[in-house]
Amino acid sequence: KRQSVASAISIYSSGGVPLITAKNESLEADSEYVEGGFLSAITSFAGMKMGNNTVKIEGEDKNTLIIHRSTKFIGGLLWNAALNIPIEESESALKELLTHLEATVQSDDIDDVSFHVTQYCTNLL
Repeated sequence: KRQSVASAISIYSSGGVPLITAKNESLEADSEYVEGGFLSAITSFAGMKMGNNTVKIEGEDKNTLIIHRSTKFIGGLLWNAALNIPIEESESALKELLTHLEATVQSDDIDDVSFHVTQYCTNLL
């Protein structure tokens, strides 16, 4: 049986516009995090200029938002200790997804982004 690396993954344009969110239905991702927390964090992150393209935001309830920026996209991943995998593994999976998107889709084609994220996430969630 494969391991899930996230409770949820969201992909945004480089400007912070939401493109797609995929949730692991069996893990009951906290909707408040997925809907409000991601958007708030991504919107703030989209405007930041910084050397490090990855930020981790820890919540009080053992949830951690991992946000990573590539050239065309910003990805958010909800990690929880209940996943029973190291957070570094989830962070790596998010970076791999964004690298895949950079190589295969146009940032303005939401249908193409959605297709690739859905395909990729079947192996991650």
